[in-house]
Amino acid sequence: MAASLPVVIGCSRPRATCPYTAVADTGAQVSVAGRLLLGDLGISQRQLQATPTAVTHVAGGSMRLLGTITCQVSVGTVSTTECIYIAEGVQQLYLSLKACKALRLVHHTFPRPLSPTVCVLWSHQTTPQDPRRPESPPHELVEENVDRLGNGSWSTSGALCLPWDARRYQR
Repeated sequence: MAASLPVVIGCSRPRATCPYTAVADTGAQVSVAGRLLLGDLGISQRQLQATPTAVTHVAGGSMRLLGTITCQVSVGTVSTTECIYIAEGVQQLYLSLKACKALRLVHHTFPRPLSPTVCVLWSHQTTPQDPRRPESPPHELVEENVDRLGNGSWSTSGALCLPWDARRYQR
C-alpha cells in the first residue's frame, strides 16, 4: 500500500476546496485522480476542461480520461498549481514528480542524489557587529543559492550549509 499524504485541494473555477489524501508518485509525469475527487469538490464532469493528451499507466495501458481541472495543491504552508487529469477507475490522487518537487516532498534534483552537505555553525556573541555585514543572509539558505551566498561571511552568528565537494580538497 502506498503512503498517504494529507493535502488540501483548492479550485477557483468552479470555486471549491477540500482536504484530501494523495500519493506522492515520483514516477508519474502528470497528476491523476478519479471521480471521487470531483465528488468531494462538488464538481461535475461537465465542468472539466477537455484534454487532447493521452495518458498511459505504468503497465503501458491507456487511461480513459474524463478531462482536467487546474487546482492549488497544498501540503502545510507549501502550495503549487497543478493540472490534475481525471480518469475513469482511478481511486486516489497521484501527484506527479513535478508536483512533488514543487511541494518540497522530494529535493529538486530527485531522482539524482543530493550532494553531501557540510554545515557550519558559529557564534561571536562578544564580537561587535561588523557594519559591512548584514544581520540576515541576502538569499534563502538553499542549495540553489550556494554560489550567491559566497563564503558565508554575511553574518556574525548563525548557520550555513553548503554542498561538500570532496574533489576540491583532495591532495
